[in-house]
Amino acid sequence: MTAPMHTPERLEIIRQTWGEPIPIAEILRRLNATPGYPVTSQLAGGWAAQLGIRRNHEILVEQQRARAGQKTRDEMAASTWTTPTIDARIISLKQAGLSHAQIAREIVAEFRVFVNKNMVLRRARTILGIDRGEKAANERLERKRKAEKAALEPKAPRPVNVPAPTVTLPPLASALAPWPVVAPSPPPPPPLGNGKCAFPLWENGAPISHEYCNERTPLGSSWCATHHAVVYHRVSTRAA
Repeated sequence: MTAPMHTPERLEIIRQTWGEPIPIAEILRRLNATPGYPVTSQLAGGWAAQLGIRRNHEILVEQQRARAGQKTRDEMAASTWTTPTIDARIISLKQAGLSHAQIAREIVAEFRVFVNKNMVLRRARTILGIDRGEKAANERLERKRKAEKAALEPKAPRPVNVPAPTVTLPPLASALAPWPVVAPSPPPPPPLGNGKCAFPLWENGAPISHEYCNERTPLGSSWCATHHAVVYHRVSTRAA
């Protein structure tokens, strides 16, 4: 059975050698001398990252970068930036309408000094002789002047509320015409075969009154004995 790739023995070699100034080739030689699959530099670096161990040269490079950056910041902070040239530049940029953050970026780019927007803000107030209380008073005075100027300007006349004209439409002809009187419809004729005679009692040509004989009829007939003879007599006469 093949030994696993990252054995405790190999991990111990990583712990002892990875953070020391030992060449990578020597570390790989020691790792590959143990039983298991071949180990590459990428694989060994991955194990070291899992263990939280970094190479000695990586730490030195980061320390050098940090010292160089701190040196640059110290030099920029130590250099004076309250010169007449910078003050004039701040005033010109402020009159151009730039914000304090934009002015700070311009000063850093042109004069290579370390400033931020708060430093520029304090310096601008010092140059212009404006403190917070005086600035607030100037703002109130400016608002008062604007209000007085607006009060002196002629105001446009307000529109007069004119009521809307009332339009009277003539009544519709259908509304003036009387409703037609509908005569009540006569009751419907009784259904045939209900045990009563359905012979009509109005004369020929007369308005229909729906009056019927209503006499009892024999079983299976729609007419009484009297009208049965009349109905079938008429039928026979028409057939003749």
